[in-house]
Amino acid sequence: MLWENSTVERKFIRIKKLQCDALLFTGTLFWAGVVSTITVVSDLDQIKGSLPWMPEENSVIYVAMEGYLPVVLLELIMLPVPILLR
Repeated sequence: MLWENSTVERKFIRIKKLQCDALLFTGTLFWAGVVSTITVVSDLDQIKGSLPWMPEENSVIYVAMEGYLPVVLLELIMLPVPILLR
């Protein structure tokens, strides 16, 4: 028990819990769309035409970029999630 929550009414706590549950449910529903969009955006075969400095397809740098680019983009999207949940 947190002392600062000891005087909060049960009704207020239920409302906040319902809001958080609704946010998590909505986020879960739309997360597949976010992941698929990031996968499409980070496809190096499509990006290769617009970026002339792209490394060769079989190089170590290309393979690393292909693996890490979607992960980094998803991490950047997930950075504000803890702030939103507060």
